[in-house]
Amino acid sequence: MNFTTKNLIKEKCALCLMALILIGLTASCSNDESEEEEIGNYIVTNPVENVGVTYVELSGEFYSNKMPKAYNSSGRYMQPGIEISLTESFTPGMTLHSGASGIENNRMTMTVYGLSPNTKYYYRSFVDIDDLTYYGEKKSFTTLGLSLACSVDDAIDVSFRSALVPVNFNNVAASLSPEDLSVYYGVAYTTDKSLFSEINPNVSFDTNGAGIILCHTPYSSNGQVVSLDNLQPNTTYYYCAFTCTDGKTDCLFGPVKSFTTENRDGLLVIDAIDAKFILAEVAGTTKLPSSMTGVTYRLVYEMLNEPLPWPTEVEMNVDGDKLTAVVRNLWPNRKYQCWITAIKDGEIYAESEKKELKTDNPSDYIEMDDATDITSTSATISCRLTAEGYEDEEWCNIYYGKDKYNQINETMATKNGDRYTVTLTGLQPNTTYYYRGQALFLLEIGRADWYYSDIKSFKTLP
Repeated sequence: MNFTTKNLIKEKCALCLMALILIGLTASCSNDESEEEEIGNYIVTNPVENVGVTYVELSGEFYSNKMPKAYNSSGRYMQPGIEISLTESFTPGMTLHSGASGIENNRMTMTVYGLSPNTKYYYRSFVDIDDLTYYGEKKSFTTLGLSLACSVDDAIDVSFRSALVPVNFNNVAASLSPEDLSVYYGVAYTTDKSLFSEINPNVSFDTNGAGIILCHTPYSSNGQVVSLDNLQPNTTYYYCAFTCTDGKTDCLFGPVKSFTTENRDGLLVIDAIDAKFILAEVAGTTKLPSSMTGVTYRLVYEMLNEPLPWPTEVEMNVDGDKLTAVVRNLWPNRKYQCWITAIKDGEIYAESEKKELKTDNPSDYIEMDDATDITSTSATISCRLTAEGYEDEEWCNIYYGKDKYNQINETMATKNGDRYTVTLTGLQPNTTYYYRGQALFLLEIGRADWYYSDIKSFKTLP
């Protein structure tokens, strides 16, 4: 049982009235009845003040001045309160024993939230005196049942990724108390109609959740229009009105309706992608009617395999039904995905499929030749730098050594025609050497970086 209360001070197990014996009192059966009548004079359980679907307002009265002097002596701990239970016997573990935080004119109150709809509860006033507890009269109440608070009309403005659902509220929603904080209502939707027939379906207020998604809709006398977003294109959705508690174990669903999102395929198409080192040219086609006005096209791109992708947009040029855009300031040797969106009235009207683009790797344009003129102590190494960003380079660094992953020797190959050449000397006979080139690549004005070729090898003669 999950109770919450405004005046919750502590919880302890109730002791039976036989505890009177423990403080040295002796009584016959007739005296026990008289004692109970006397308790009713100073600890009173009042009728329920207000009860809703998931809450109740309780009150009681405590008259310390009417208590026997033996109970009201100076220095004794005394705490009045109200306890509520699911069982008539006030079973521990199913009972909330809450002391009153304050008493005004001998009256104590307690509001309990998180109750279950249409459920019978028992309650009584009490007073804790030291380690003993004395109770007032036991009473009961039943929470109100759960009813549908709204209805839904046919979905409107259905696109490939969203739909609007008009919601109308009835007298149930209007009459719900503000204290019924745990009651929610609005639109429920899913792609699996059978879930509405399950006894305890999986429901969630998270739009990315599984099962039935609940969209709470605040009450309005004029109704509301709920926007269902992040839908899948070309998909049938089933929806209805719902009312539930925050535990989502009690859910009511209204008559089920459906709509199918639009098919975005083919409205916008990416025809070609020409990716360079730090830019990419993208061409596409729109099949939206030329008579449709107020439409702009944007190319959206983001880097793949990033923990937090950051989509970026560029405006596309339009020539009839042809679309073009140039994406700049990319990173070399990286994978991106891009797609085209059509924007109308500030909203995404259509969207193309996402396509991958990969920028060039400058390292691929350092082409190392096989070693030539190999002797027992020397070899000639040459390479070509075939990309435009290497055009101004007059040399290429050559790293070599006997360890494939740690070429500790460095020399410089100078430009000779379309190649960069150097002869390595002082090598050891009959030994395998590994080598690779390194060159500075100009990505754009003011932006350059060093890149390495793949590793190659040769073996000197005996």
